[in-house]
Amino acid sequence: MKNFYVIDGSSYFYRAFFGNKSRLSTTKGLPTNAIYTFITMLQKLVIKEDIDYIAIVYDKGKPLKRLEMFPEYKANRQKMPDDLRVQIPYFEKAAEALGIKEIELENVEADDIIGTLTTHLSKEDVKCTIVSGDKDFMQLLNDNVVLLDTMKDRLTAGKDVPERI
Repeated sequence: MKNFYVIDGSSYFYRAFFGNKSRLSTTKGLPTNAIYTFITMLQKLVIKEDIDYIAIVYDKGKPLKRLEMFPEYKANRQKMPDDLRVQIPYFEKAAEALGIKEIELENVEADDIIGTLTTHLSKEDVKCTIVSGDKDFMQLLNDNVVLLDTMKDRLTAGKDVPERI
């Protein structure tokens, strides 16, 4: 059985940013704390895990279909910090340099792409590991889909969901 790891890019960005409070920056003032942490997190994942295929999924544009169905969707979310926003292009370059396939679709949320990928691949006898701290992914877990929270070093399988919620 092949192992496919799919990384929730948004979750990883935020964790990298808020997980490293240092004020790392270039000589020109570009913040780099999240870039550094993001690369470190990806390297640890690739070294530690048995990965046959790996991808990182990003949000691109607004989730138009969800906003049409529910205009208040994400209405209460805080704006992304500017110090994080300026680092995003470098996250993508780092993932590319590490050979990690990037997936994003205009106006489709990363969560929906991850759900579609893991649902289809798990039926093809591929072991899928969703790399994220987002508990919403627990609804996708089954015999071939697990959730890995690298910050807590916790692997959740479908059988573990009742005790986690």
